[in-house]
Amino acid sequence: LDNSNFQICQTYPKLLIVPKSMSMEYLIACSKFRTKHRMPALSYYYKQNGCSIWRSSQCMNGVFGKRATEDEIMVQDIGKTSNSINQIIHNSRVIIYDARPYYNAVANKIKKGGFEDTKYYRNSEIIFCDIDNIHKVTNVFKGLQDLP
Repeated sequence: LDNSNFQICQTYPKLLIVPKSMSMEYLIACSKFRTKHRMPALSYYYKQNGCSIWRSSQCMNGVFGKRATEDEIMVQDIGKTSNSINQIIHNSRVIIYDARPYYNAVANKIKKGGFEDTKYYRNSEIIFCDIDNIHKVTNVFKGLQDLP
């Protein structure tokens, strides 16, 4: 996907890898459903077993459970991108790791944020990693990089 003018997402690189089944219309709808327009995009692909890591920001379903069918389809299509035996075993399942504690994610719904509802993201499972403040983790990591 060409993001060279940052028309999809201003904080993503100029080129993005997304499922080829997704039309531009769907990709734009996905980006609008995610904070800072950070729709799912490929971050890492392990050729030996066909597994991949995709990154995105939280969806904006809010307290009233707003939905974006395009986003749900994209997550489903991400599950289909694996060419590994894991796809056959796990039936194209997508495991979503949310860095936040569960209660923080729920509280973000008040601010129009939220997380994927597996009732609609049917091929997915969500795991909350209980990291209280991911920005503090980033700062600690940067501090470690600056050590002599």
